[in-house]
Amino acid sequence: MLIGASGAPFDADDYLYELKFDGIRCVAYIEEGRVQLRNKRALDVTQTYPELASIVQQAKPPCILDGELVIFRDGRPAFADIQRRALMTDPFRISLAAQKVPAYFVAFDILFAQGMDTMHRPLHERKAMLFETVKEGNLLILSRVIEGKGKALYALAEQQQLEGIVAK
Repeated sequence: MLIGASGAPFDADDYLYELKFDGIRCVAYIEEGRVQLRNKRALDVTQTYPELASIVQQAKPPCILDGELVIFRDGRPAFADIQRRALMTDPFRISLAAQKVPAYFVAFDILFAQGMDTMHRPLHERKAMLFETVKEGNLLILSRVIEGKGKALYALAEQQQLEGIVAK
């Protein structure tokens, strides 16, 4: 539910709601001592976000995380900044950008963990596995969910001038 778009927010006990982060969709493949980032076209973008190599220390490998690459300005996602960063190819400029305005990985789902494909498990189980497998910190954020209260979360997102919310 995007702020200002058609369709009204709703409350439903059988839905989980979370903030929609205005960024670039990304999947993080985390193995022992290494992370590989792939965008929605399955292109390897690891070298574009060298600061995110550190997230390997915050997860129990091997695991695959579904999420969003986000750059924050004044506590809000700055889509223009992450878009600009995605187009960078010069390693020196990328290094400077990584230091000055780092990208964050916001994980909202786990696709593989504990040696098993988790994609066919219920969402609430995957969310629990995500929080068991990954320790939030530094440049890795875990997306929080609110149960049943879509209208309130939507109002908060609107108040904070965020992009919107997701109902699952």
